[in-house]
Amino acid sequence: MKILSGTKRFVKSNTTSILSMMLIALAFMASNAFAIQPPTADSFAYTLYDLAVIQGLQGALGFVGGLFAVLYGVYLGAQNKYLPAVGTAICGGVLIGADRLVTSMGMVF
Repeated sequence: MKILSGTKRFVKSNTTSILSMMLIALAFMASNAFAIQPPTADSFAYTLYDLAVIQGLQGALGFVGGLFAVLYGVYLGAQNKYLPAVGTAICGGVLIGADRLVTSMGMVF
């Protein structure tokens, strides 16, 4: 009975440490990587892929949207709204470099 009470006391006093270790172990577990394959040029989905990814995200619309988001983040930073400013600027930077980010994440995973 003394061992059980000692274990309960240990778990109760070290709950955050135990949860942190479990999350770290979960993060380093191996898993399958799933890559998105672009559709072939003669399929129906290629038209949607062409509009959304190639012309939208990798084209001028994605660049202008990302640039607008970065500039809006600077504007929010000038108004002392730092948390939304940082989030907006980071998301705009990711949108500008989305094609390179997808390529590099595909190489890593």
